[in-house]
Amino acid sequence: MPEVHPLLDDNIKRAIESAASFHLGRSWVSRSFTDLNDRASHPCGVLHGLPFSVFAKLWLYVESVEQFKAELTGLGATPTPIGTGVVFLEHDCLLLFEALNELEATPSEQLVHVPHHCVQPDARTNWPIW
Repeated sequence: MPEVHPLLDDNIKRAIESAASFHLGRSWVSRSFTDLNDRASHPCGVLHGLPFSVFAKLWLYVESVEQFKAELTGLGATPTPIGTGVVFLEHDCLLLFEALNELEATPSEQLVHVPHHCVQPDARTNWPIW
């Protein structure tokens, strides 16, 4: 049986939905989930709902709240925190903000794969010459 993502634990998910509902001023429910654990050092993911989705990051120790506050401060005005941005649980805390939409790269922004044998380094900088 596969292990359940920590953010999908009933108590934690309920806390996220409650914070998002309070933030929105009406009921907010998660419809699906995207696991982002491979992009962070702590359990995180996006809980999808309407009219916004919620990015959530779980820290397993309440002492980490100062780190969360630093992360929120470092993010500036983008994105929008859910409430204060930090939700305290019994032994853990959550960083919550409105998830940003991923934008599709335009053709000019997409990476192009160039075989290594086609790239010559610049003699002065050793940077590749395309």
